[in-house]
Amino acid sequence: MSAKESNKFAKGVMYGFLGVTFWSLLDSFEQEDNRTIERQKKERHFALCRSVSNSDYDKIHLIIQESDPEEVNNCVRYEVLSGAKDERELRKLMKIFNFTISTDQEWKRLLAFSLKEWGISGRSKLSTWILSRIDPNLIQPHEFDEMLSGAIKKYDVPAVEALLELSPSLRAKSHHLDSALKYGELTVDMVRVLVERGGVTPSGAQLMKVVKNEREFICQKEKDRFMELISLLVDHGADVKYMNDQFISPYELVSSPDVRKMLKL
Repeated sequence: MSAKESNKFAKGVMYGFLGVTFWSLLDSFEQEDNRTIERQKKERHFALCRSVSNSDYDKIHLIIQESDPEEVNNCVRYEVLSGAKDERELRKLMKIFNFTISTDQEWKRLLAFSLKEWGISGRSKLSTWILSRIDPNLIQPHEFDEMLSGAIKKYDVPAVEALLELSPSLRAKSHHLDSALKYGELTVDMVRVLVERGGVTPSGAQLMKVVKNEREFICQKEKDRFMELISLLVDHGADVKYMNDQFISPYELVSSPDVRKMLKL
């Protein structure tokens, strides 16, 4: 290779390196911008939730004025209205901020927002009321799946019950039960709804996760709920013969005679 060719080759390598570096930096800036936008959206949402909860309507008006009209239509209005506790408060917010919800698609979107885990938490009457307005035939399986997951994460038992009553074809799945079991005996009411009305058959692995949480309970009520949870899983099909990859069964993990009696083959 001549000196001229070597120089040309070196320039090509340098320009190539600079090009890769430029696009890498550009991609990095775009990712940082996206993270900033997501952070701002979450901050706005929490501010809206706080403002609705505190009836700080001036703050909500300010956020609406500072937001892009398209963003208000597609997101902010749903964030504001999903903060309502019930139909009465929803109607009040719609009147104050001149928001309307009329089509089935809009009602479904409002329902999805009301069931988000980062929304107003805890047994809201709003979700169940919205469900009464929606045609079950318009809810797709993937939409139902997301709605049910949201209601479980919020521990909104009435909303879960209402969702499971929509249609015989819309049933809970094993991953929904996994979500409900994350907090053990604290979620026994949710687990009961899923196995008794949601058509979920508990697995041996799920039973194993529960019995691993056996401990010295603070009070008798806590122990009773733990026993009730195990009973629900076993009575609805959890395999007591299940063994993990170390060939340990649920029976071998527990020490309580009462629990062992429930798991005895």
